[in-house]
Amino acid sequence: MSAAEVARMKATLRFLREHRHALKLKVNAAEDLLLNGRREPTHRGLCLHLLSKLDRSRVLHAAAQMPAAQATDFLAGIVRFKPEVPYLIEFLRSVKASAHPRQAAAALTQALERLDFAETSAAQMRDLLQLVVDVFPPSELPVFMFSLLSGAAFRSAFDRSSEVWPASLAELLLPLRSLHRALTRRSARREPHGERLALEQVRAGALLMLGASRESLQELPEPLRRQLLAAGCDALGRAAGGQVQARESQAPGAALISLFGALEFRDGVERTAAARALASALLRAGLEQPARTLLQSEAATGGEGSFAAQWLGLLAGQRVGNLALELRSRRSQRRRHRHGPADEVESSAQPAGSSALASERWQRAFHLPSQREALVRVADAAAPAELSQHSELRQRGLVPGIAPVLEQGSVPGVAGPALPYLALLWQGPPLSRRAQDGELEPELLLGWCAEACRMLAALAAQGLALPDAALHRFSVDASQRLWLVDLWGLHERPAAELAAAHLQLARGFCSELLAACERDVLPAPAAHALDSAGSFVELVAALSAAAG
Repeated sequence: MSAAEVARMKATLRFLREHRHALKLKVNAAEDLLLNGRREPTHRGLCLHLLSKLDRSRVLHAAAQMPAAQATDFLAGIVRFKPEVPYLIEFLRSVKASAHPRQAAAALTQALERLDFAETSAAQMRDLLQLVVDVFPPSELPVFMFSLLSGAAFRSAFDRSSEVWPASLAELLLPLRSLHRALTRRSARREPHGERLALEQVRAGALLMLGASRESLQELPEPLRRQLLAAGCDALGRAAGGQVQARESQAPGAALISLFGALEFRDGVERTAAARALASALLRAGLEQPARTLLQSEAATGGEGSFAAQWLGLLAGQRVGNLALELRSRRSQRRRHRHGPADEVESSAQPAGSSALASERWQRAFHLPSQREALVRVADAAAPAELSQHSELRQRGLVPGIAPVLEQGSVPGVAGPALPYLALLWQGPPLSRRAQDGELEPELLLGWCAEACRMLAALAAQGLALPDAALHRFSVDASQRLWLVDLWGLHERPAAELAAAHLQLARGFCSELLAACERDVLPAPAAHALDSAGSFVELVAALSAAAG
């Protein structure tokens, strides 16, 4: 026997000597010398023969006669050298009853490391896991389960037994299993039960893991902590069925900040990406103050051009729901565009809480939960119902290419009832600006014309009339897709009357767009067909032929 084995056997013999009578051990002379410490435990066969005399029924009977605390210490000694499932389950039950779970954590960990999970039945595994959940506090359980899941035999027994779990156990442990599979899938072989990962399960597991104590999380290997940071950022504020409330996100938010602060990054690019993802998650979960603190720290090292400095500037704007209006100082640094029939897109520089909200125009804003740019419009106090009516009509227009509504709600009025507001997802610069780009290909311009015709035809078919089809109503996104953004003035009108009216708007749109480009895009026959088209079908066909 090695020196380490001799040391462990001596500890086992001391335990057996102390409980010799309770265990009713019957030993021979040589074994008696071992128990009394008069003979060194160097002979493996003799030691194993002595241990084989330990009777399971006597062990369990003796433990049942003891008070819970005494039984805990007794069974802890047993599982150190006999890590068998029946002993381990009884040990955990006594731990639970004795109200001293922390004292047994070391013995439990050692026993589980030596337990042969391949010989464990599904029922035994269920009982074992239920007791582990009952004994370990939430601050320690997730990390402890992750340490167990690192073993292939445990994972196999875990997955094999999951079909017989009660719902309470499954709701807690299956998300942790999904998270472990997600974080280790790149380097691990395909699991026997490896199905497509359920994103909600992974996110739930990440939030459970982030509920562990800071000390427990720091025990995880550095690569795993790095992956947990990414998974936690994705999970924070993304609860099934809605956004997690800020107070429910406090603990996982603090855990993510702690993980971020303890990591070492290869370079500034990697750190910036992680900081951006973390700030995004904090804002999405409504944790604005921690997000500001993080952004201020990053801006101090990244300079004025960093994303952190830009986001801090956006967060300084006046609030409309979850939107921060862009300050005029920021607006003056950028070229603004028109998104309304008569008003330039502007933003108020009034401080948060001011009642001086601009009405009758779209204002640029920063949507905090999604960190996307938006356009927001607040109802005019003189006609508060107008915006609500517009919103209803807008959502009736089920037409591809209409900019989606991002958020709507109400803000306090100056001296009256609350005023509705409507926010749209900003899709990109207006078409009126893009039309001035002399490098645009004719096929792209004609494609935009055809797409605008389809939108106008679809609106007409639904009985929804636009007052005009000016270029500034449309935007172009990064993928060169055309969007109809500004539908202000949309109103109902009989569909039978609208086809001709919208056809005229479509002709005007095409003429304005192609003329603004200062290029001969259409050959003479196609230009004539465009002017003489008697329906949307003929108009789109003429545009397609010109592009062809």
